[in-house]
Amino acid sequence: MSNFIDIYINERKKVVPAFCKICGNILQSLEDTASAYRNGGCKDCFVSFLEPNRSLKGKEWEPNKKEVKDSIECQRKFEKLLNQQEILTKTANNEHNIIKNELENTKSTLTELVKTSQSQLVQSSIRFKI
Repeated sequence: MSNFIDIYINERKKVVPAFCKICGNILQSLEDTASAYRNGGCKDCFVSFLEPNRSLKGKEWEPNKKEVKDSIECQRKFEKLLNQQEILTKTANNEHNIIKNELENTKSTLTELVKTSQSQLVQSSIRFKI
């Protein structure tokens, strides 16, 4: 995608929006701005509402405020669940690493104990032979 929005001579009086007229969010990317300029809504609103419904309900169709509000709430809940999943995954990975380190420490401690026991056995067997 280019870094420009094509505005034709017959569209010069058409205002380039700063906000999505469907959800009211600030247009944060060039894709959002281009979509709002051409289609009347940011990229997400175009994909979620405008594109699938305008072919069925007419070019001037727009979702009502309840549909938009419900969709935004659903998206926020999904993002919250996604964040919780990421936190749980990080926590599980941290716990896994802690347990792994504890096992490695235990293994090295046991190895040292075995070596010490073996050397003590060798020394005691030498004492008995003499």
